[in-house]
Amino acid sequence: MIIDINIPKLNGIELLKKIREDDYTTKAIILSAHTEVNYLLDATGLGLTKYLVKPVTRKELKEALSLVIEELSKYNISSKRILILKNGYKWDYEKEELNAKENIPLTDKERRILSLFFSNTNMTYSYDEIIGNIWYNYDDRVGALKTIIKNLRKKLPKETIKNVFGVGYTIKV
Repeated sequence: MIIDINIPKLNGIELLKKIREDDYTTKAIILSAHTEVNYLLDATGLGLTKYLVKPVTRKELKEALSLVIEELSKYNISSKRILILKNGYKWDYEKEELNAKENIPLTDKERRILSLFFSNTNMTYSYDEIIGNIWYNYDDRVGALKTIIKNLRKKLPKETIKNVFGVGYTIKV
């Protein structure tokens, strides 16, 4: 990303701070007419590739972009996939963790159910589909499933898991 500090509504440093809450992999170059120390100090902790002072020459921009390419080629970067839920809740796809301000403990079955639900948030999962993903046999597991869903509802924002009468459950993000 090439970000100018002076952008409408939210300055470039604030924008990058917001991005860095969940993403440290995106490369960033800041453009600014500001040479004051406070702008430079604000920018230093944001994982910048380069801070360029305007007016910027083509050569300077090309060198900064070359640095980005070099950084990308030297390091194995994997994106951190996070699903943002209501009320500050987040689901980390890679770690299969639920977080609000801190990690929310989940049982193995709760984690597997949430992984299933978050794999396709637009889908309604039948009782049989959920049970088939959690248990090896189907022997009267609907009661156990309902108990786990009840416990998950206590750990998630209100009305995140919806019952679809006679079918199963869906997730609302």
